[in-house]
Amino acid sequence: MALSTATIGFPRIGVKREMKFALEKYWAGAIRQDELLEVAQNVQTHAWDLQAAAGVQCIGVDSTLYDQMLDTTFMLGLAPTRFKDFTGLDLYFAMARGATGVIALDMSKFFDTNYHYLVRAAISQAAEKQRHLTRHLDKPASRGVYTAVKVVAPPPRADSRP
Repeated sequence: MALSTATIGFPRIGVKREMKFALEKYWAGAIRQDELLEVAQNVQTHAWDLQAAAGVQCIGVDSTLYDQMLDTTFMLGLAPTRFKDFTGLDLYFAMARGATGVIALDMSKFFDTNYHYLVRAAISQAAEKQRHLTRHLDKPASRGVYTAVKVVAPPPRADSRP
């Protein structure tokens, strides 16, 4: 029986922390969106090449610009209504870091790990959309979505912050 290798995660910041520096430059307005995305693509391609050169047969896709739970919220179109005036990467980073007049998503500890992720508050329509998606996806494809449903925060109380 042959043994195969697979990765489910790989460092995504770059060998020389290229993503960190590119993000900081982007947020400071020193580089354009296309330049940020080019760095992200180069870092991901290099990570794939390193894994392939090491003989990994099943290479996981593990890239993000900021946070994987945020990626799920963003890709599924589940941004809270307070972000309605944002689109594209402006929306993505407004949810991550906040913007003028809009607070960022809350951050929470992921189960018992040191990893922290951004929490999207449960809004009934958005939560139902997530539940609908998890029913129609295969288990391997739905793990991220399934986890997103499980770790979503309860709806904010009327007396909580805006």
